[in-house]
Amino acid sequence: MRKEWFEYTRDLSSEQIYTSLEEYEKVILDKFKDKVLVTSCESRAKESKRELLRFREITGKEFKDIVLEDLEYFITKLKGSTFSDHSKNKIKGYVRQFLISQFKDSWEKDFEGLGILKFNKGALNKKPITDKELFTEQDIKKLLEAEPTLFFKTFLICQAEGGLRTKEVRECLWSAVDLSRDDFVILKIKSTKGGKTREDPIPLKVAGKFLRELKKQQEKFGIESPFVFPSPQNPNKPISKSVNLWFSSLCKKVLGRSANNYLLRHSCGTALQRRVKEGEISKSNAIDFMRHSEKMFDSKYGHMSYEEKSKMLQKKIYNSKELTEEESSKIKVLEKTIELMQRDFKKEIELLIISSDQRYSDFLDELPKYELNFNEKMVKEIKQKNGMK
Repeated sequence: MRKEWFEYTRDLSSEQIYTSLEEYEKVILDKFKDKVLVTSCESRAKESKRELLRFREITGKEFKDIVLEDLEYFITKLKGSTFSDHSKNKIKGYVRQFLISQFKDSWEKDFEGLGILKFNKGALNKKPITDKELFTEQDIKKLLEAEPTLFFKTFLICQAEGGLRTKEVRECLWSAVDLSRDDFVILKIKSTKGGKTREDPIPLKVAGKFLRELKKQQEKFGIESPFVFPSPQNPNKPISKSVNLWFSSLCKKVLGRSANNYLLRHSCGTALQRRVKEGEISKSNAIDFMRHSEKMFDSKYGHMSYEEKSKMLQKKIYNSKELTEEESSKIKVLEKTIELMQRDFKKEIELLIISSDQRYSDFLDELPKYELNFNEKMVKEIKQKNGMK
């Protein structure tokens, strides 16, 4: 039977649906996953399997019985879903690839060349985020107080305080959690860029207390898992993407609006961006914490409102503190010292030129680094002055 739409829940995961399939359908799905793995990573192959199971649930048809009308129905429902255009394109891509593979001899005729699977042009990965969607410290506090379980309290505060990606929290291992310090807990987050894997330390203070309590709770109840947040069905696997539904429901209940987990990371990044602009922390420290390039950090976390930016600029430009007489005097002394050092440096280079010292060419190469107004013309003048060619 067809469905209006289908979402995975904590009680119904893609793995559970897969387990309920007939063996021949499992084989069809596994073969397709293996085909995706030829050109994609493991996570992308798993995602394709997950979305095909969604496709099956909505159409209400076994994979071998899909017809054009079923595809048209699914595309209509997908179009009306809350997924971003980028996500819709990905799902269409998986379905297209699957149907061509499954009906390799008849797909052009059966599905009219798949003309219905048109991709959305200029699709964005996510909807643009506004400052009104971000979480305040008060919002986080309310969410923590309303969440009844230690498991999800810990998940929430780890992502909020650490500015972590949802996948990073879901797949966090106890072996990557350093509980040896009294004041902070350090998470070792692995990331891969340019084919190289690195490990970044993320210090957590408030979340550290929750992590210690969660560790005790798991030991008390005999929960043995390599994961900090294991799946209730299988402790050897991490919690599924159902955490997105849990968080959205919690936000709706407490704050009166649905929200996605990734907004916790954006809220953290924007708070750090604000502190950088106010001069509280360096940009390099903020970039290290969020694990982004400077360009990405500036483009992703500039969610401050017009009013907030206006107040900050007023404070920085018009409320700057005037220097005292003593401070002005110290600055003049420093400027004079720098001037004398520059003169001495120029004299040293002149002596090197006159003596034809080998180091002269090395100094000349380095000169552009210094603002000394010392150029080739001056070198010629020195040589002529001293009868040199």
